[in-house]
Amino acid sequence: MTDDYQPKLVALACLFSVFTQNGRYADATVQWNVLSALLYGDDIAPQIVAILSSAGRVANRKFLLETISKSPWAEPLAPFLRALEYVESGDRELIEKLSPEVRLVVEDLVARIQRK
Repeated sequence: MTDDYQPKLVALACLFSVFTQNGRYADATVQWNVLSALLYGDDIAPQIVAILSSAGRVANRKFLLETISKSPWAEPLAPFLRALEYVESGDRELIEKLSPEVRLVVEDLVARIQRK
């Protein structure tokens, strides 16, 4: 990812987060689609994950899960999706079945999402 795209990606992720938090799901979906089209490779900017984690604290988590799961970024964002699923369900088994390396990442994301 080039430095030119980084600010634009973060801005789109912020808009997605704000629209999601405010229940503007059609607008959020548009922003996610634009963001998804601009991302490439396996490099997901850490700022985007941080922004999504923030959205997961207060937003409709089911909408976040559905939107991200349907995108081409579902696989690279799988740890974030597992964290959202755990926060939503409280089912510790979702985390326990992960490899130790992935489990650490997911637990960190869970902590970010649950931070008040």
